[in-house]
Amino acid sequence: MNDKQREEYLVMPDAQKKEFLRKEVERIAALPECEHDAAFDALREAVMPKITDLPVKGSDLTYGEYCQMKGLDWRTGVPIHE
Repeated sequence: MNDKQREEYLVMPDAQKKEFLRKEVERIAALPECEHDAAFDALREAVMPKITDLPVKGSDLTYGEYCQMKGLDWRTGVPIHE
């Protein structure tokens, strides 16, 4: 799934998301078995929300933007020492 498809997926109604995922699972199932794990990992990575994209409560920033603005490591919340 490319970035454009991911953006479209994120705004789809739930029924359309379900149908899209069903088709993706069918497509992956048709791949050689040795490619299944990598394909499912790629799909999971594409459709799961990224922690850095989540909104910060009480702010119009995303978590990634907030951490960058405050100089924090987004994985740990610890200040980045340069």
